[in-house]
Amino acid sequence: MGHGRKTFLLDSTVLLYDVDVIQHFKRSNVVIPSFVIDDLDKHVGQKTDYGIIARDQLQFLSELSKTGDINHGVIIDGEILVRIDTLIGSIDKKRLPHLADLPQNRIVHLAYALKGELDNLVVVSRSVATRLSLEVLGIEANDFQPPRKDIDPVSRMRTIHVEKSVIDHSYIDGFVHMPEESFLNNEYVLLLAKEGSQLLCRFHPREKKLFPIRRKGTKVARGILAKNIEQEIALDMLLAEDIPLVSLIGRAGTGKTLLAMAAAFEMVFDKGIYKHLIVTRPVHSLGPDIGHLPGTAQDKLKPLFGAYFDNIETIKEARNEDVGDVAEWVSCQPKIKMEAIAHMRGRSFQRSILIIDECQNCSPHEIKTLISRSGIGTKVILIGDIEQIDAKNLNRYSNGLSEVTSHFANSPIAAYSYLQAVERSALALEASRM
Repeated sequence: MGHGRKTFLLDSTVLLYDVDVIQHFKRSNVVIPSFVIDDLDKHVGQKTDYGIIARDQLQFLSELSKTGDINHGVIIDGEILVRIDTLIGSIDKKRLPHLADLPQNRIVHLAYALKGELDNLVVVSRSVATRLSLEVLGIEANDFQPPRKDIDPVSRMRTIHVEKSVIDHSYIDGFVHMPEESFLNNEYVLLLAKEGSQLLCRFHPREKKLFPIRRKGTKVARGILAKNIEQEIALDMLLAEDIPLVSLIGRAGTGKTLLAMAAAFEMVFDKGIYKHLIVTRPVHSLGPDIGHLPGTAQDKLKPLFGAYFDNIETIKEARNEDVGDVAEWVSCQPKIKMEAIAHMRGRSFQRSILIIDECQNCSPHEIKTLISRSGIGTKVILIGDIEQIDAKNLNRYSNGLSEVTSHFANSPIAAYSYLQAVERSALALEASRM
């Protein structure tokens, strides 16, 4: 199978991570056990993210098998040899009597049998238990971590000290021209003069110039004021029509949800820029699927979107508007739709604001699928805390929020803000640090 090349033995947890996962193993041999194919087939009928990936993965392998003998190996991308192993039936499980005869241990038995036959064998699994079992046997085992570029854990704002005249000229020209500096697309810059004056700007990709995002006071959306410079930056990107993808990352209490909803209300209800506000989120942290919760559809929404109802009440109170029961008010608004992510598949969004909350508990495939459904004139807002992940097999790097934000980090149509300042009580601030 190629001398000097590594051989990666993949289990179903890896193949169910992403449809294109095999392409990440450059210049190597990839072995897929036949029982993993059976595992994929068991997911095909599911109306879940895993079900979609399983179908696509099996289709890919089926097409690949038509190009050659996949039992002996088929080359893809000119450098990856892929084969399906069918030796599992001849493996003597008595050689590892300490392992229970469970489906998840089949990969361990196979790896042990292949250990002497293949040089540079590495088992790749997202299961910690599987990796531990292999390491005890002296077999190299790795988690699957796709190549990534980490998102910058700051507000994505740079501070530059300038002469006061630079700031003064911006009032005349309407922009700041600094050809000696290099900026990222949609990067935010705080210009500071030693006399004390300052100017917060955003670098516009098309004009290649810094434009002030405010002159006096603070950014406001629907009566909600930005309480710090991080929130000013967040509100600016939320209200910017030329930024169709915004990521707000931060712990609880930093204002992510309130700012997103305030901006959405202004652009949907006040300015009419968008026709609908759509809010969705996964249900990992709530236990059973929403369909198992008691009560009417309106009752089912309360535990899923309670934080949004609270923020809507705050937004309404900022204008002295009384809506009574917020959940009932929302259910009567044709411009507002709130649904679990599981119910969003197959939908398309035109001239809408789509808020996806708890993105850190979504797979990259889930977020990619929703974004790909965005039609012309749609803005997508991703919200989450990469330090609070409830979903199995996801971590601070492999979750949908981190991967999508990293992919669009320097895109002219995207911006992100890492909010750190907690704007709640001292008690809430201290709790967020636990």
